[in-house]
Amino acid sequence: MTHHELDEQARETCALAALGLLPAAEAAAFEAHAAQCPPCRTERASLALAAGELAALAPLADPPSRLRERVLAAVHDDSHAPSIQPWKSWTSARPPSLLSVMSDDGGWEPTATPGVEARQLFLDAAARRVTMMVRMAAGSRYPAHRHGGAEECFVVSGDLRTGDVHMHAGDWQRADKGSRHPDQSTDGGCVLLLISSLDDTLEA
Repeated sequence: MTHHELDEQARETCALAALGLLPAAEAAAFEAHAAQCPPCRTERASLALAAGELAALAPLADPPSRLRERVLAAVHDDSHAPSIQPWKSWTSARPPSLLSVMSDDGGWEPTATPGVEARQLFLDAAARRVTMMVRMAAGSRYPAHRHGGAEECFVVSGDLRTGDVHMHAGDWQRADKGSRHPDQSTDGGCVLLLISSLDDTLEA
């Protein structure tokens, strides 16, 4: 991306970035943009400095009682933490004979991998198969994994690097059961259509 004049929306995004309030995918996209956009980079740095100075002016106060216990309990409670493979916990009901999922229906779920989100389209629990969209922010990576069943991947938009293969919008790849994908990454971000197995396993 090239630099641009800061409008109201751009300034708001810079402010949210300075305060660390952007969702993971948007934060990764902003960082990639700011690396090439001096106005956004300068605005974010200026707002972060101002926020730090304001925080230093706040009066000191004793923390509420039992705060430490509540914080530690929240840290150790991972029941609501996103999974790297959230589709393994998806459930399905009997679908209608004609099932449509519209682009503005939402449904994107964060994964434990920064910048990577997944969206359920269809789950065939009996066959251990899932059809889903995966959205990766610029610069994000998905860890190496072995396929528990055949996988088909169609690049809807953007780019995807898989080993020595650099795929772009319109490209398709099939991986057989038992095959291995190394770390997958994207330079500028991507949206993928995946038909995959629920029995894939991550590799350390």
